[in-house]
Amino acid sequence: MTGMSRRERTAATPATEPASKTVLTEVGPVEIAAPRDPDGSFEPQIVKKRQRRLTGVDEMVVSLAAKGLTTKDSAST
Repeated sequence: MTGMSRRERTAATPATEPASKTVLTEVGPVEIAAPRDPDGSFEPQIVKKRQRRLTGVDEMVVSLAAKGLTTKDSAST
């Protein structure tokens, strides 16, 4: 992106593209795709803003499995 103006760089990276975020869990680092929120209206429920550690992942997975969700269903949730 050398030689591009700030406006051109901003246009090249759309605000709707998910941002990659790495959180630390009991099983190690996990990379997630977090939606961008340019107007600040979205309040995340599972991984909060600026949160780097995520505990209870095992319990969440067991809970989803107990509710009958398949791996495909839980990946899209």
